[in-house]
Amino acid sequence: MTKSLLARHEKFFFHKEPFPHLCIVDALENSLYQKLVWEFPSDTDIIKDHIDTGNSRFHLHGHEILEKTKNKALSDFVNYHCSPLFLKEFLTAFKPSIQEYYPEAKKWINESHLNTGIQFQDDIENKDVVLNCMACINSIPKDRVKSVRSAHIDLPDKLYTGLFYLKDPNDDGEGGDLNLYSFKKGLDHSYRSRKENDLLGMGEIPLELLHLEKTIRYSSNMFVIFLNTPHSIHGVTPRKNAAHSRRFFCVTAKFNHDMFRLSTFQKTS
Repeated sequence: MTKSLLARHEKFFFHKEPFPHLCIVDALENSLYQKLVWEFPSDTDIIKDHIDTGNSRFHLHGHEILEKTKNKALSDFVNYHCSPLFLKEFLTAFKPSIQEYYPEAKKWINESHLNTGIQFQDDIENKDVVLNCMACINSIPKDRVKSVRSAHIDLPDKLYTGLFYLKDPNDDGEGGDLNLYSFKKGLDHSYRSRKENDLLGMGEIPLELLHLEKTIRYSSNMFVIFLNTPHSIHGVTPRKNAAHSRRFFCVTAKFNHDMFRLSTFQKTS
């Protein structure tokens, strides 16, 4: 039984717009998916002693899961997606796009040239890239309808983000979907340069500056993964009538240096 979220990627269309990404329906065999649903950490175990104000993100890092879990399916899954084997799968699937966005990638596109580790377990200063596979929830909204994370670009030291959804079959709430965006024409280079610190990381991009290009539904056994670029604008839609937490694994790869600066890219849609 394969445990890789990218095992079936060749059966699905590779999307280059608005930025390179894959959407894989029924990413895992149902028997393994059901085991992961069963073994997924409880909301209480993930939130721990943090204050939950509603519709907030909480997570357990991959190394925390590996240190604490006694569940084999969960441990094997997290371990694989923190491994050089999964990184190799990603580099193979996204190779043309990586080379297009990052010409210097020829130095490391062959994963054997990368010294990898697990994020927060290994010192990133002694590694080229650290991998993570987090068990995440967005907690149940308590009052007003809002997005847990509106349109933004991930930090520039991240190579990819993958989101594997485990929607509860009893969850009939609306929203929690993933929106992909592009900048509108007229958002010139000077604006992007001035706003670099606002647009990266925790900064959110005003929706009036963006085109909504695609919505990927929050659904069971769905995996979406994208290359992090200056154009990889994404966000989560507001949730309504939600009586269940939004559950997902988040897989990432983080370099020990920035991959890009917004001020060096001028492409707009």
